[in-house]
Amino acid sequence: MMRVILLCLCLLFSCGAYAYAGTEEVLDKLKTTMGNVQSLKCRFVQHKTLAMFDDTLESQGVLLFQSPDRLRWEYISPVKAGFVVAGKQGRRWNTLAGTDEPFRVADDVEMRILTEQVLKWTCFDLDALREQYEFAVASKKPLKLVLTPKSTVVRRLLRELRVTLSPAMSDVAKLEFIEADGDVTTYTFFDTIINSDIDASLLTP
Repeated sequence: MMRVILLCLCLLFSCGAYAYAGTEEVLDKLKTTMGNVQSLKCRFVQHKTLAMFDDTLESQGVLLFQSPDRLRWEYISPVKAGFVVAGKQGRRWNTLAGTDEPFRVADDVEMRILTEQVLKWTCFDLDALREQYEFAVASKKPLKLVLTPKSTVVRRLLRELRVTLSPAMSDVAKLEFIEADGDVTTYTFFDTIINSDIDASLLTP
């Protein structure tokens, strides 16, 4: 399950047919609105549709973020698993596997990459994201971005990423990962609360 999170979120951040006039203005607006997010908490539903099978797998979870470097990504159904990071320290767990272990971000390549990428997106570090992806605006109401990876290596895994923003353009409402093999992973975020207090214990490894 952790590998799936890593695949999706590491890839989170061609124009071609999706090009839309005003893309730069939209990105500048997002940089302003999302750059003001100091904390975020929400729930999410993940749907994984496998191209080879007529089946969809569903998971539910919660996401917590506190600027600059505290993050909690947790699945609560059907299996309780996830991780929490605060600066250089972290902890991950999986009740199905019976594991619960601390880790140092600097010493764990997988978790370091994962944490860096999630924080880049949550803080909408546009400069860093544009080094890895091409952005295009597919629609404005609702605002939907289509991102394609610049790296040929990454394109072997991910064909494109579709990002639907909330009406306020302050957070993400939906993420759709269209993988190269035809599999589709969709995250729908809801009950999102921005810039409110978060229980410190939930963001402590």
